[in-house]
Amino acid sequence: AFPDEGWEVVSGCLRHTKGGGSIITTGEFSEFDLSFEWKVAGGANSGVKIWIDEEKGQLGPEYQILDDALHTNGLIPKTTAGSLYDVLAPKPGKKLSLVGSFNRSRIHSRGGVLEYHLNGELVLRADMNSEEWEAARSKSKFRNSPIFGVQRTGRILLQDHGDEVWFRSIKLRPYED
Repeated sequence: AFPDEGWEVVSGCLRHTKGGGSIITTGEFSEFDLSFEWKVAGGANSGVKIWIDEEKGQLGPEYQILDDALHTNGLIPKTTAGSLYDVLAPKPGKKLSLVGSFNRSRIHSRGGVLEYHLNGELVLRADMNSEEWEAARSKSKFRNSPIFGVQRTGRILLQDHGDEVWFRSIKLRPYED
């Protein structure tokens, strides 16, 4: 069910203000093309997580959504906006819109390859069947998780991280097997 608190629809956008819980799809997806626009308030942190199995917790690769300038995660490359949170940093020189302005993002999953786009640019590519992926995963806080990045089917989640974030133009195209 849609959370009773914390989320609202304003001017065609999903707006999270505080609390209420995350929003999660009812269907499960493995290979897909997801595009969305987002903006945050000053100092805000949120994310879009994929391949979630709620019985095992809300653990899955996250597209980090962040005010890089005012949030402390903005000081660490692999936790900045557009990162695969705590695993891989986006490419240097990414173009992030000013706080309060919308960013365009895309998550593409196909053939074991995960790609993150930010404002029209590919900022991260992870071959999740590679030694490089496993090395990055082993240096993250998810190193001891038996499912993180291994389980590649699940729900998609818009994160309640307690901060103000807006989402709009959410489009999901699953690939047929």
